[in-house]
Amino acid sequence: MATHDVAVKGIVLDVTLPRAALMIGLTLLAACLAVPWYAQPDYREIVRLVLGFYAFLFIVIGLPGAVPWGRLYRVAETKLAVAELNGLPRRLFQDFLAELFRQRGYEVTNSTDSLTVTAKGKTRLVHWGRYSDWAAPLRAVQGLSDAEAVEDVASGGVFVTTNVFTRRTERFAEARDIELVDGATLAAWTRAAGLSVPAFRGRAAKQSA
Repeated sequence: MATHDVAVKGIVLDVTLPRAALMIGLTLLAACLAVPWYAQPDYREIVRLVLGFYAFLFIVIGLPGAVPWGRLYRVAETKLAVAELNGLPRRLFQDFLAELFRQRGYEVTNSTDSLTVTAKGKTRLVHWGRYSDWAAPLRAVQGLSDAEAVEDVASGGVFVTTNVFTRRTERFAEARDIELVDGATLAAWTRAAGLSVPAFRGRAAKQSA
């Protein structure tokens, strides 16, 4: 228990100290800019130099740790990947999904409007829908559930979207053993598989030429 407590405190310190340093630096910078309003004329330059130096020092120390650069980069990368996926023609998008599932160890049957994927003796039906401006509708996931019953796919299904799901849709899927894959997860799968949407599009264009 003691080790756990120390680890937690270490994480807190690692997060809060850079932010504190950045706040101190910005406060000193504001004081530096306000020197003409409170310092005696004979001391203004020396006060400005001292405050400016320490403001710069604290900002340099605090900025790298206070701003979540890695997370911001990942968000931008995810948005770019989702935009590229939304730009694929309908059939090419499904072919890209088929390749993603193959990379994840599934055997894939690529039919007209859906995929069937099998791994470790478990077969699942995959439906997908791209909704650039709103969450995937519940009725689309309900359609997957109905298709499972018609096609007698007993091991559950997967619904893939380039956007997000509502909480209501998540509850519906959870009750019916349907895996939901949103845009962020799809982008993460793409990165993990080492796939590039533009490169995939280029290869498809060469094959069809």
